[in-house]
Amino acid sequence: MSDQSEDSLVEFDWQVRCQGSLVIEVFGRLESRCDLEWPHCHEATSASTTEEAHGIESKEVLYDRLHRCLLPILRQHITTLLPLLDAEGLQKEPESRLKLLSELAPEIDLSMTQVISAVTVICPVTLSATQAPTDADRDLRVKATPFKADDYGLKQIKVHRLVEIRKRIDEQIDTIAHVFYQAHEHIRRLGLSTSRWMSCCGEELDIEEATDAAFYTIDLSIEYLKGSDLDIAEDCWHSPLHILDRLLENAIGLVVPSQVDVNPFLDPGRKLNHEPVINLARSATPIIKLSRLFFNKLSSKGMNRPRSFMGVLYTEMDSNQLKDFCDAAHLVSHLIINIFCSLTQADMNFDDEASRTGTLIEKTELVASHFDDLSLLVVRYLIPLVQKTDALPDQNYYNHWFDRWNTQFKLAIHKFSKAVENI
Repeated sequence: MSDQSEDSLVEFDWQVRCQGSLVIEVFGRLESRCDLEWPHCHEATSASTTEEAHGIESKEVLYDRLHRCLLPILRQHITTLLPLLDAEGLQKEPESRLKLLSELAPEIDLSMTQVISAVTVICPVTLSATQAPTDADRDLRVKATPFKADDYGLKQIKVHRLVEIRKRIDEQIDTIAHVFYQAHEHIRRLGLSTSRWMSCCGEELDIEEATDAAFYTIDLSIEYLKGSDLDIAEDCWHSPLHILDRLLENAIGLVVPSQVDVNPFLDPGRKLNHEPVINLARSATPIIKLSRLFFNKLSSKGMNRPRSFMGVLYTEMDSNQLKDFCDAAHLVSHLIINIFCSLTQADMNFDDEASRTGTLIEKTELVASHFDDLSLLVVRYLIPLVQKTDALPDQNYYNHWFDRWNTQFKLAIHKFSKAVENI
């Protein structure tokens, strides 16, 4: 999109500036609909009207309509908006461009209303009221307030799926609000307003960047709605697996202990100095490798390939099991970080024999116990869904693979625990 400096801005007559002010006001109202409190603002007012409007439409129908129709239409409206805001075009043809923007705004407003109404029915804000455990809680395996445990047959409308989708919709609404803000401030900056544009300190207007962010979050919401249980879990694992990658790099690098940080997350300046602790840190490497391997095997690089399940999207996990499955990589990475933090403490207090190992064995056992639970979910709910095809591994392959993985992981845990006892 072309932009122009303030020195080159065109002086518009009063009528055009009045027309621009009306457009600015309209997009300001659109922005206000999408503020950070949008669930609370719209929940009470939308609930009764939504139920009346949709009548007997089931959640499943609305769910499908949201990703097949409503969100793509909203995306198309934002696509249409972008070229209408071109600075050069607005200054050359202000009346016609502003008229088109005025006509587009009600369509966007209607589209937003339909999306918000559908989301209010499918995943109301009360669904996400469950309190997630803190990092300290995770060490003690404290779980969040449980979901209903009998929704295993609800497919796409399991409570935990809806909670995750609600998070994505919240992010999406926020980015769309920023598009509307950028739009009305862009028009004001061009002088198409009865009021003077006042630049905030350090503020930069970039409507293209804002629309790109909106497109990304809309597309992500659509993918979440269309995705399988395993797709949603894999997305939740993305950031924690990057943490495991960094931990692995540091553990491998301990071959040259004077040059490597043992814990880049909690104490980036700390080095290991005592050989027994260095060897113990090195012995943790197989645990990290096998943890990464477990999640990678379930990812789109392994089991979660399109043809593996032949269109079967939903497991029979209930929401509590699905939540544990989605949170798995975060919990594992957090526990391993704490193990490395304990290694740092053991190195610092090496002369104090009583405090060398601390809670290392307990934390290692928690990792092992967590993978026992995960392995059970995989064997019980995922492997039976794998379809037999000529080109891809079958159920026997995955049963054998996870059995071998389990043997190797238990061996790695055993060796590490023995090393802790002998330090």
